[in-house]
Amino acid sequence: MKCKYSIVFLFTLVCCLCKTMHAQYNLKVGIGSKYVLAPNYNAMLGVYNEDNGSLYNLEQGLKNLNFVNGVHLGIRRKTGLISYELSWEYLSSQSTTFGEDTLTGALFEQTLYYTVIDTYLGIDYSASDLFSYGITLGPRSMRIRRDIGNSDNKINMTKNGNPQWTSKIYAQIILGGRSTIRFALRPYFEYAWTKLDVSTVRDDLNINFTDTTEEPFHSFGLTLLFYNGPKS
Repeated sequence: MKCKYSIVFLFTLVCCLCKTMHAQYNLKVGIGSKYVLAPNYNAMLGVYNEDNGSLYNLEQGLKNLNFVNGVHLGIRRKTGLISYELSWEYLSSQSTTFGEDTLTGALFEQTLYYTVIDTYLGIDYSASDLFSYGITLGPRSMRIRRDIGNSDNKINMTKNGNPQWTSKIYAQIILGGRSTIRFALRPYFEYAWTKLDVSTVRDDLNINFTDTTEEPFHSFGLTLLFYNGPKS
């Protein structure tokens, strides 16, 4: 159920693309990283570190949510100067805080796990053989989880606002390659049309944070792509 919207969106787009299977398609794989803009959420983490710094004598506080990294998969269809792409991204990172309870001497450790899953349809225009630009639209699921006690199980603390609908504005530069494989660099800005409410994270971690807990999580990113298949 967590990926329900992404799966439905992906299935619908695949059905639409399959109606034109006589066209030329290219598979793509890649690696990517994006810098997440999260001023409200990071301010909340700062309050957490401040409140627990004296209680647990923290050796390391929770770091700001900045970069998430991962993989990119998709399929591309080009018709003249216009290209259509169906893409899926899985990006993640984590942050750990640890210290020692000043009263009991017991060791303390807390890890937050970030997962960002994007599924989207994109359209772009080829300004030349080496440069194109485009825009995307699709659902994004963002999860912030923590460990449950000393077990390997994790609990999802983000339940309000998922999935978010986002759009990416990107440029693509072809770096080189052969007739059956090409390499491309794609910088982008991702705009979230809706906000994610992280009040459940605040409540779960018992953070005394009174400012807004709604965050769009806009981002800047960079993806290195490998296109496989005949050049169209």
